[in-house]
Amino acid sequence: MNNQIKSGVRSKQILQLLYQNGPLSISGIGKLISPTMSERRIQDAVKRLMKKELIISRDDSLPKNAAHHYQIGQSKKARCEISSILNIPPDALFQHHFRSQDMKHSEFCALWANTLGKLIPNANIVREHEFFTNALAKKTLDGMLNDRELRPDLLLLIPKSSGKGFVKVAIEVERNPKKHERLKFKLKNFASLSLFDGVLYVCSNDYIVEALRKVYHTNVLPKVSRISHYGNHFLTFSGIDQWCVQSEPKTFTSELRNISLKNWINVLATTNPLDRRDRIFEVQP
Repeated sequence: MNNQIKSGVRSKQILQLLYQNGPLSISGIGKLISPTMSERRIQDAVKRLMKKELIISRDDSLPKNAAHHYQIGQSKKARCEISSILNIPPDALFQHHFRSQDMKHSEFCALWANTLGKLIPNANIVREHEFFTNALAKKTLDGMLNDRELRPDLLLLIPKSSGKGFVKVAIEVERNPKKHERLKFKLKNFASLSLFDGVLYVCSNDYIVEALRKVYHTNVLPKVSRISHYGNHFLTFSGIDQWCVQSEPKTFTSELRNISLKNWINVLATTNPLDRRDRIFEVQP
């Protein structure tokens, strides 16, 4: 075992971040690591870990000026060595293959998972790549796991105030526009065929928001009785860069009314599904 790496607090932190979040860029590591660390020091630490083959670069096929992403090594030797550093079983360090085109998307999911974890400390936040190994997520998403088009990017499981069961919120990170039929398919399934209590779409621009709003109000809400009594507050939106705000992310409803993300989740967690009404959300402070 390399004692220098084992005793290096920053190296251990970086390995922990890559274990928890999947592939991250130097920039992504810098946004998540605490206390803060300069980009140069992160690069130096990453180089040392790569030299020991404990992490690998995953963007070899990208242009030279593209931001590389790094992932914990998946060889048996690397996982055994990381296991002794993080005190995690080697088998738990196995990560599925992230496609190169999914790297940036995955990083935004990691940033939002971190932000939501701070905002809602009692929430169980599960990333998509963890769905198959998280028992609660597997039970919640039964019937959706094998269809990538149906699975959300993040799953929030918040204990109900009654102490029985969880409120289930789907989080979708949308960076690029999608075709009308694809949006309709996913929104309709979220609203009618799933047991989600609410959905938060994190969008990179207003065009995507408007496309989703149009599909929801035209093709989904009028046809789904399950959420019709609080339909204007079943679907909410935020901007993709809102993860970095000092307070809570700016959030708005499908009718473009501002709403506190924390209060929205609180109403979902404290109100029986059949008793939810749009007016209840609107009177929150």
